[in-house]
Amino acid sequence: MRVGNEMLFYAEYKFIARARITDRMRNPGLAETVWGRDPETGAVWEHVVVLEDIEEIEIDARPILGRLSLTPPLRSLTLVSAADSRRISGLVRPRGVLRVGEAERRRHPATRASTQPLDHRGLIRGLMELLPQSTSAEARRAVTVMILLAGLTVREEQRLRPWPELLRQVAGLRGDDDVTVVASSAEEASALAPSAFPLSGRARAVWELAVGADGVSRVGFTVRARRLLEQPLVRAEVVGQLRRFLPVGLEDELLAALGLAGYAHAGGVAVTSEATPDTGPVERTAVRSSRAARDTETARSVKALHRNGCQICGIRLEVKNGQHFSQAAHIQGLGRPHYGPDRLDNLLCLCPNCHLQFDDLALYVDTDWSIRWSKNHEAYDGGKTLVRVPGHEIDPGFLTYHRALCGRYE
Repeated sequence: MRVGNEMLFYAEYKFIARARITDRMRNPGLAETVWGRDPETGAVWEHVVVLEDIEEIEIDARPILGRLSLTPPLRSLTLVSAADSRRISGLVRPRGVLRVGEAERRRHPATRASTQPLDHRGLIRGLMELLPQSTSAEARRAVTVMILLAGLTVREEQRLRPWPELLRQVAGLRGDDDVTVVASSAEEASALAPSAFPLSGRARAVWELAVGADGVSRVGFTVRARRLLEQPLVRAEVVGQLRRFLPVGLEDELLAALGLAGYAHAGGVAVTSEATPDTGPVERTAVRSSRAARDTETARSVKALHRNGCQICGIRLEVKNGQHFSQAAHIQGLGRPHYGPDRLDNLLCLCPNCHLQFDDLALYVDTDWSIRWSKNHEAYDGGKTLVRVPGHEIDPGFLTYHRALCGRYE
């Protein structure tokens, strides 16, 4: 069973309800509390599914079961293939639907997910509506962190995260200098109730708030939003937009604490597996890590094509003996989570200064090839454009990805 699948409920030769799976979990304690243990084996049904869009129906099950070659009565969970599901789709459309809990949903319409189509632009706009603009910067910061925690660092089975768990994680995040980046305590963070998320308009298509049978509020991205976030470019756009609301000077540390360190830098991060002490007059650490193997010939090619001239500022940095120095910069980095290719159309020839600014996401190349500052999207150095030469074609898709990391989405 997967999130998004539909379930039919059977009793006395009829299908009496249908629902959609919105979350899955494994929780033996909850299962034992709700259903108890099997009297013969002592086992519990620890696999739990969370349902939404529950509809009461009344459909004769026998024609449907006959088409599926199943003999009534049904006494256990039965899985149906996608092909068989399509074969019976015309027989299970409910006639005269009564939606369970409809009166409750009318009283709290914000808890009901929107059914409007969702694309990456709608996802970004919905996230911006989630941020409580009328409250303090600290509140917006905490909500931003919770969005990142609940939406980008979880597995499919954990789409909705318990609110108290998020509060504890937010309160525990600190920078390297032990400065609290969001809230100094769980009590301070708990001042943000689930209602801190204004679920209206576009936000309802992006964010979901649910209260379980245990009375605990759970929050997270909707199923459609989660599917969009599986696309690397969309994830880059979301992080690029939300990092603007993180505490100045601590953005990189906070992203690292959230398991999103690669999004703080255009190059991504290497996968370090082990660290061991080394010897020498200065204390040091030797590390074993996995890094992408770079094609040195490709790097030489881009430098030769531009005669070591920087494509951003135009400088040709002279070094000893009249030679010139430049660096090959990947547009979509090779490291995690970007995993860009080591190809000529994914490279720029830059001076060390512009290379640092480009990798640090301070500068980006716009759709018209103009260079802009990420902090305010203003033109760089009087309106310079990227230097281009014959023989060096640049894939616009890589520039789109880099812009997304810089907080510029299209």
